[in-house]
Amino acid sequence: MSDYFILQRENNWIEYLRTRLPYSFKNIEEKKNKQYELSDPELFTGPIAAKYHNFWKRGNVYYVIGKLADEYHLDGIWQKYRRMVAPILLNDKEPHSSPLQLYFFYNSMQMEKLWKFAKENTLDRERVVMTNISQAIELCLKAIKTHAEYRQNGKFLFDSGHDFRKIYQSLPQQLQSDIEAESKTFAEEYPKFRKQVKKDIKELKNKNRRQQIQDWERIANRIEKSNYTAILNSNDPKDTKETKENWFQTALEQVKDSMYHRYSPKTSKDEYPPNIIYSGLMLGRFFYEHLFPVPFDEPAKTSIDPWYLGFMP
Repeated sequence: MSDYFILQRENNWIEYLRTRLPYSFKNIEEKKNKQYELSDPELFTGPIAAKYHNFWKRGNVYYVIGKLADEYHLDGIWQKYRRMVAPILLNDKEPHSSPLQLYFFYNSMQMEKLWKFAKENTLDRERVVMTNISQAIELCLKAIKTHAEYRQNGKFLFDSGHDFRKIYQSLPQQLQSDIEAESKTFAEEYPKFRKQVKKDIKELKNKNRRQQIQDWERIANRIEKSNYTAILNSNDPKDTKETKENWFQTALEQVKDSMYHRYSPKTSKDEYPPNIIYSGLMLGRFFYEHLFPVPFDEPAKTSIDPWYLGFMP
């Protein structure tokens, strides 16, 4: 709960920002020169934190919702859930199911119906995904810009506009160099993480129940402790095969700004190349899972109970 203005001044830009991004601002004032100035930062935790301005945390919610909207096979999860629960609900020996269980069962059917339109309307769903992802990147960069501006000029400022390439290019040169160096580390580390996840899941089928339970506990523990995510058998970018040494700069140019993804061209059909989506998801992952992950206020707990995984009779 340290006062922002007595924090130790780290020489490394990345560590400097990781220490300060959790601080929020109560007020924002629009200036005449197309800039916004924020009030002095304060550290809030818990539900009250969302009542004030923290673009980094807010952007993380955009990122998470964008990733979930990209999972077109969500209806399969709801269907499998019903197949598992239906025998219990219809069991004559246990006629009194809990209300909560009945609500979940009903809601799974309702959500499947709602999801059907979005699932089949692939192009518009992808636009919504990328609107969220690009908004997440924009907000993260505005948060970075605000704290960097204070370090250099003594005021918490960021520029108006939605082009996050311009925001990035306005950052101090050393900070840009540090971010690009981290992007190369990310391009090496994330594929290793993903490869290990796929290996662990693949090997489960050759193990007995006791070994599977132990492995699931280990996998759950990794999910709780790692900032990286890996959603298997989905559109989730699987690795960085296409990410050369300059993947970060290439991705910034491809993804464009958050306004681009909200609309189709005024004339002719909308191609919307998939490499734009790939690059956007990789940028989002880089900023929110590698560079500046947003921690839980309380430790995350992933419910991995073997009885619900079908290992037990």
